Amino acid sequence: MTGHFYPAPDQMQSARSGVEPGVYRRSPEHYQKGVNYLDSEEQVVEMVAFIRQRPISYIGYHVEPKMHPSCAAASEEKQVWDPKAVRPLLCSFAVVERPVQKDKQVTYFFVVDAREAGTFKALALLLCRQVPFVSFDGACSLYCFWNAGLLEPGEVWDVQIFERMMTLGIFHHRYYLPGDADELGEIDCKNDCRELK
Repeated sequence: MTGHFYPAPDQMQSARSGVEPGVYRRSPEHYQKGVNYLDSEEQVVEMVAFIRQRPISYIGYHVEPKMHPSCAAASEEKQVWDPKAVRPLLCSFAVVERPVQKDKQVTYFFVVDAREAGTFKALALLLCRQVPFVSFDGACSLYCFWNAGLLEPGEVWDVQIFERMMTLGIFHHRYYLPGDADELGEIDCKNDCRELK
């Protein structure tokens, strides 16, 4: 598909395996000091090369979006944003390694300034890593990836969706409706269940 930033086949293979031939191993101590703020394409490329060398368990991510007010359909109650107008401002990652020793897990924190197109598009090789990408309410983040011409991660775990699934159907009024309830009793039961939600 034209317009998408697909990595080359050899890059895809090395990204999946975590092996990057011809590149020096990077020390993890540099990235363990705290939150790493990256505001240039070169820094993002260095970060991606480092992550590809590590034994990653999963990656938490969030994209802070920018939405232009002119792209919103206004109504009296709420505004509906045009998904194609969503652009990234900041992109944060929490990269978690597989623990080598028991109860010792290493996490690296990165914040990418995504206002420059080059810094955001440099994440293409990171997104094709075959590890779970975990987010909360990740729909907006996915729109930012798509609008920038990037592929979404292969395995996405949206915590908000599974959080809602845990309570799916629990507060349905029929579970609380007495057997001898009339129409008025059913309406009262529905209202009570709405308050429980």
